[in-house]
Amino acid sequence: MIVDSGVAIALTVFALVVPLRGSKEALNQLLDRTIPDEVQMRFLSVVTKNHTNICEFKAIHTRQSGKDIFIELDIILPFDESMEYKDKLEKKISKEIIDINSNAVPRVYAKACDGKCLDNNKRNCPIHIFRSLNE
Repeated sequence: MIVDSGVAIALTVFALVVPLRGSKEALNQLLDRTIPDEVQMRFLSVVTKNHTNICEFKAIHTRQSGKDIFIELDIILPFDESMEYKDKLEKKISKEIIDINSNAVPRVYAKACDGKCLDNNKRNCPIHIFRSLNE
């Protein structure tokens, strides 16, 4: 009788362990979690590749939910750039992020700078100066 009770308890514990492990894995898939630093650095490499088109890098926010990796990237562009330029750059950066990880869901937010680089109606924007040197 003691052996039967011991076996019953052991089987019950075993029967509970398997679903608990599965529940933990399922819960990890459902909950948002941060991504490892090395993965985040690969996404940041896109910013460095495009540094000649960006006035300032503000922030990157990343999280993972299931297989999807959500990336929000805030960048600053010259205040006098066109909407077409802004849209092309956002699409280019988004594509480069997806090329790094096909499960990436990027959102690139490009905002205009405050225009403080305009001095006596002369443009001192480092981006435009760099472009004029390379033309």
